[in-house]
Amino acid sequence: MRLNLDLIDASIALEWEILRKLRHEDRWFSTEELATSLNKTPALILKAVTSLKDNLTSFKSTEMELHTSRGRGVYLEILDDHVDIGLFLIFLVENTVTYKLLYSIITETFISAQKFAFENFLSETTVRRYIKKVRDAIAPYGLTLARSNAAIIGKETQVRLFLNMVFWQLFAGKVWPFKSIDETRLQYVVKEVSTKANLTVTAIEERQMVFFFAIGILRRRCNNFIQMEDSWLELTENNPTFEQFQRITTETASTLGSFRGETAFLYFLTIIQNNNLQTTPLLYENFRFNRENQTELFKINEKFVEKFESDIYPIPGEQRTLFTIQAFSQHLFAKLFKHFSTDLFGNAFMPYKQNNLPELKKRMNRLVKELWNETQSDIFLERDYLTAHYALLLNSLAPLNIFEQKLNLLLETDQSYSASEATKQQIEATFIDRYNVSFIPFDSEKNPDLILTNLPLSAYRNNPHSNVVSVHRVLVPRDFKLIEHQLNEISKGKYS
Repeated sequence: MRLNLDLIDASIALEWEILRKLRHEDRWFSTEELATSLNKTPALILKAVTSLKDNLTSFKSTEMELHTSRGRGVYLEILDDHVDIGLFLIFLVENTVTYKLLYSIITETFISAQKFAFENFLSETTVRRYIKKVRDAIAPYGLTLARSNAAIIGKETQVRLFLNMVFWQLFAGKVWPFKSIDETRLQYVVKEVSTKANLTVTAIEERQMVFFFAIGILRRRCNNFIQMEDSWLELTENNPTFEQFQRITTETASTLGSFRGETAFLYFLTIIQNNNLQTTPLLYENFRFNRENQTELFKINEKFVEKFESDIYPIPGEQRTLFTIQAFSQHLFAKLFKHFSTDLFGNAFMPYKQNNLPELKKRMNRLVKELWNETQSDIFLERDYLTAHYALLLNSLAPLNIFEQKLNLLLETDQSYSASEATKQQIEATFIDRYNVSFIPFDSEKNPDLILTNLPLSAYRNNPHSNVVSVHRVLVPRDFKLIEHQLNEISKGKYS
């Protein structure tokens, strides 16, 4: 789940897009240019820029300043290279009525549309429209809102994950959004659990765990508890790693002691989150338990690894253990949660999601479909999540473009051999997640699909078999845009 700012407020979504655009390049932007690139009217851009300038003034930033000029347009002056514009977005979000409504729904302090409207100087119609936006946003995850008090209704594991994604996407650990919870106390609890469980976590992972704990506290305060599920028993019963984790969390946070389902859920989240080299003790010991007991999850994971290696790509021996354990964590996620396509924190694997990669996506979809046919496991119904994360696993072994049609490029410049090779490497690195490009020598028998040259001589322009792009000796952003456009058009032709 990627949080759409339109859910919070359409106006701040536009302000944020403008700010990101201005931040990207150190220059003046005309209103017309911003309107064209953001697909908005000039009038709407002018209104958003005025609001953005006012909000930056209210934010009292000493790190950036917005300048406007009738003749030149808009310019964002960065006064500190270490500026974090994400803090400004948090400032914008926290001051919206929609966020206040969402927070009151999450904490179950919302009483009625009438009362919320009165307290926030809104009409009841507006409040009900906001409530509908929230209801529509959570519906894909099997959740809804109660008609009486707008409390979130649905499977508690789904609610927890949705809330974790919302709070992390909005605040990313930079600001503490849980007003009624002692942040310092939770930081201590997480540090103690990590140390005693022998987890070597990064500062960011530790912060993410603090958010896990905080969201659990918010929900339990409203009498929303996670119950132990029958399908979890074979993963936890007589599992020494889980029993140790449960003992540690109970010693450090005694309120969890009575809720085995809560500690099991926290244990699963820890396994899913920390699938890296630093947390080997917990992951390896848990995986060893599943292997020794031949759990269903272990068998499903083994089936996947076997099929991945036979149908997709061989797994080198030195990478096999880590690959297998990472896959296990992904299948555990697909077992616990339904209809989500991102990781625990709402982050998608963008190289797979954004890029075309038709052959790779066809193979990943076929892999998931065949695994479902062979196992009939509901895990393989989570296609959107699994295909992206299988691609992520593949990316640890090979480039994502490995199955795509090869595009032959010819680079002809008046530079030295070494300079030309450096340019080729720059182009290959830029497009490695999108296209399978290969440079051929000028005397190759193959016809190049695309010729790149800083001297567009007639010999190149008149080549009936190739497209030609004129580039600078030292590539500039415009060159990459032109190259990408041509690669995209050529790819469409090859796949049509």
